[in-house]
Amino acid sequence: MPDGVRQNCFKALSDEDPWVRFFAVKSVAAACESDMSSKRSREMLNDRYVPVIMAAIDIIREIGGREAFESLSPHENMKIRMSARK
Repeated sequence: MPDGVRQNCFKALSDEDPWVRFFAVKSVAAACESDMSSKRSREMLNDRYVPVIMAAIDIIREIGGREAFESLSPHENMKIRMSARK
């Protein structure tokens, strides 16, 4: 994916519209290497809109590994912490 498109996806992660953010999380996951996708998804775990958080959790769980577990385990929301164990 061209860098310009990728940068637009990154910008969309902070859009006012929660559905834009939701689809931006999915787009970043499709457009980026797993390390960048994981990093950006971890940043979205503190979004105020639950579907955005769930999309971020899905991406992190798909990537898997110790880093994924560690990024979900200390979260303030118990449901998100529990998702790390699945």
